[in-house]
Amino acid sequence: MTSLPAEADGSSQAPGGDPDAVAAPLARLKQLLETDDGEAADFMIEVKPQLAGVLTPAEVKALTDQVGNFEFEAALKCLSGIASRLSLDIGGQ
Repeated sequence: MTSLPAEADGSSQAPGGDPDAVAAPLARLKQLLETDDGEAADFMIEVKPQLAGVLTPAEVKALTDQVGNFEFEAALKCLSGIASRLSLDIGGQ
C-alpha cells in the first residue's frame, strides 16, 4: 500500500471542510479510474479546488500526480485511503 508523504512539508492538516462535499466528486473519480478512462485527468483538474477544501495538501498532490501520470492503480489505493479517513462510502468499499 502506498503511503502519503503527509509530514514531509508540514502539510498534513486537512482544511476542515465538509467531507460530504467531496463524496460525489471522489465517487466519480473512482469510477473513471476503475474503467481506465483518460477523462480522469481532466476531471481531476476540474475538481481539484473542491477537493482542496477538504483533503490535505499531500492527498491532493498525490492524487493529482498519480492521475496525471495515468497511475490509476496507485490513485485508486490513495483514493481508498482518503475515503476511509473521511468515513465516506464512494462505492465498492
